[in-house]
Amino acid sequence: MNDSATPLESTTPGRKRLGSHGRILPLGGSRWGRFFAGPKTGEMRDYEIALHQNAVCFPDGTVRADAGELQAEDATVFTLAAGPGVTLGSFLTAALPGIAAMLPDYPHAALAGGVPAPAQRGVLARLGLAERYVPLATPRCFARVMACGGLPERVAPAAASIEPLMARLRDPAAMRVPCTVAVLPAMFGQRFALRNRASLSAWLRARRVVLLAPESEPFEDTAALLARATHVLLADARDAGLLGLCTPGAKVLEVAPEGWASGRVRGLCEVFGLRWSLFLATPPSYALLRAPPFGAGAPLSYEIPIPALGQALSTL
Repeated sequence: MNDSATPLESTTPGRKRLGSHGRILPLGGSRWGRFFAGPKTGEMRDYEIALHQNAVCFPDGTVRADAGELQAEDATVFTLAAGPGVTLGSFLTAALPGIAAMLPDYPHAALAGGVPAPAQRGVLARLGLAERYVPLATPRCFARVMACGGLPERVAPAAASIEPLMARLRDPAAMRVPCTVAVLPAMFGQRFALRNRASLSAWLRARRVVLLAPESEPFEDTAALLARATHVLLADARDAGLLGLCTPGAKVLEVAPEGWASGRVRGLCEVFGLRWSLFLATPPSYALLRAPPFGAGAPLSYEIPIPALGQALSTL
């Protein structure tokens, strides 16, 4: 497997696509895997901000234009999806880069969203935005609401949109000693459950791979570990935004169920100067005679074949 990402080619302003020349040879999956290695093109976009007058903000970051009987507060806010149901990677990339770019033009504006998780509070504190954040327990109406349209999972933020934010969040480069970090799928909001999570976790620990828990660990620890990482195993595209905390030159192995690899991780690797490779796990399936994995929130599940993954890691 060639571990270097295919170069990005410019198309229209604010939008780029991944060059489609060259073959994608996955390191895992079935013998038909080369047909399901993910899209050969990936889209990159800038963020867009929409202004709403007398609109209602909900804790999940959504906006409703009809205020109904709610009295509008005389304030300008940017909506931000936050809380325990939002992965840290999604929190970093869904809307925050666009908001951070616009805030200098609105010095008195606040941010509003759900009660942030501890790691999300750490991000806001590092950006100096903790005091400007308004946690919402119930819907509230504001005179001016700035909504940043979130990017779909398959779309990567353009470099000009996300790099200034990550430059403020990233720890100083510390890639001296080989260090492998793994990010397994979050237990909530997953499309497919990982059947062999327990055995995979034990195998990774035996290989002295650091298992990252970005949702439960302090953000300072997460940022420090990713700055040290020479290799990153990423098994959840929702956490692709964490790659912005890595030191340029680190190698990233994206793990995705066969047929479900997206261009988001690959695009962000190109933005941050990381070296991308792909490993395909088994296709999602529904085991009729087997109960879903403990704690799984999705009936469809897949496995990451450990022997093949070990071979893939040894070739990075």
